[in-house]
Amino acid sequence: MPFQYYGLVNANRDKSRRTRARIAIGLMASLIVSTAAIAQVPVTDLYLFQMTRDDTSRWHIHSPSYLSAFNPDGYTNQPEFVSDTMLFVSVRKAGDKQNDIYALDLDALSVTRLTNTPENEFSPLLRPDGATFSCVRQAAGEEVDQQVFIYPLDRSDNGYSALPDLRTVGYHCWLDADAVALFLVGDPVQLALANALTNTHRIYLSDIGRCLRRTADGKLAYVHKYSDAYWYLKVLDPETRRSEILTATLPGQEDFAIGPDGTYVMGAGSKLYTFHPATDSTWREVFDLGVFGVQRITRLAVNDSWRVALVSAHE
Repeated sequence: MPFQYYGLVNANRDKSRRTRARIAIGLMASLIVSTAAIAQVPVTDLYLFQMTRDDTSRWHIHSPSYLSAFNPDGYTNQPEFVSDTMLFVSVRKAGDKQNDIYALDLDALSVTRLTNTPENEFSPLLRPDGATFSCVRQAAGEEVDQQVFIYPLDRSDNGYSALPDLRTVGYHCWLDADAVALFLVGDPVQLALANALTNTHRIYLSDIGRCLRRTADGKLAYVHKYSDAYWYLKVLDPETRRSEILTATLPGQEDFAIGPDGTYVMGAGSKLYTFHPATDSTWREVFDLGVFGVQRITRLAVNDSWRVALVSAHE
């Protein structure tokens, strides 16, 4: 099947350029805790695929696109869909210390820089109002001062801190206009639920994975690293404050996305898997994406039309 290359680059560019885009310079640390760690981030690849399901409920992968051609020697990660646009984090060249948020128009194939500050920004998310996005911003010159900031999508102002009293945020997920789930950096890492209106928060448990996702009914899906051997995909009901186990994760995997019908999508190596709590007892393999150059799937995002963005780290 044909492979499409996105992002300000001709599809006929020679193979040596494409090869350089897949050279890794190291593996990304699990936690972003200091400016020194930012300098060690690897070159990563961002891909886009279309998932469809046939009459027998079998999943198919097609329409592959390589999205990192605009930044072949840099770091491109943490995709988030906003309609026909994708937000992502990028360091524009290896060894650079400046992390910013960009938007890729998937139709016009144009890239726009959304943040350009002395601080480093990570983990962009569209907020429930549809007009703003949030991210984790690391204060310049500070080892651990990471806050949730909110910006307008049109970048008409410089944004503001949603929770100024919380400065150890690694990752976040909005459950509604005010409620936000937080991954708090520490030893151990902790899961907290916070309210941006009242600037309050409550700790729920420790030893969670970095991926936090809102379910269709407003609950929080997350990974609980119960022990080195047992990691569980769980759902927390913020009203009852109770969690339930959906299934064990694929071994050693903490990143996942949720499709429009409630299907969970997770990667392991170059393979993509799905799991639906109502119909599946275990993860189902969908496709081995190694044929497209995918080596080790990490971050994922799925939109309402089953377009799947994923990040490939390098072995």
